[in-house]
Amino acid sequence: MVFAGPVDDAELLAWLAAADVGVLPSTLPSEAWGMVSGRDARQRRPRGLDRTGDWNVAREPKRETGLVVPPADSGALAAALNRLLDDQPMRRRMGIEGRARARSLFSREAMMLGVSSAYERAMSDGAGRQW
Repeated sequence: MVFAGPVDDAELLAWLAAADVGVLPSTLPSEAWGMVSGRDARQRRPRGLDRTGDWNVAREPKRETGLVVPPADSGALAAALNRLLDDQPMRRRMGIEGRARARSLFSREAMMLGVSSAYERAMSDGAGRQW
């Protein structure tokens, strides 16, 4: 396992391309989603996350796209990352499933449908009638 530390934007892309797994060790609900998780999913990388992080991409209890651990439990996070690193077939499966899930939820088309649906609900009186 390699921790690169701070890198500039040009180096970041190379490090991300070489990564086998992603990690989002958030401890607060305000850190529950990050662009890094979407990027990991697009690149077919499974993630190690805590329970506050990334609930849309790594779904409990199936754990289809990553492994979820209790918040602020560095031992559990390390164990999850080691498990991902030790099991290439699981990594590959979770990465493929994560990309498919990200596409279904966060593609341009999915996002536009979600916005359109939100506007339709906002403009409805609750009985299906538009304003």
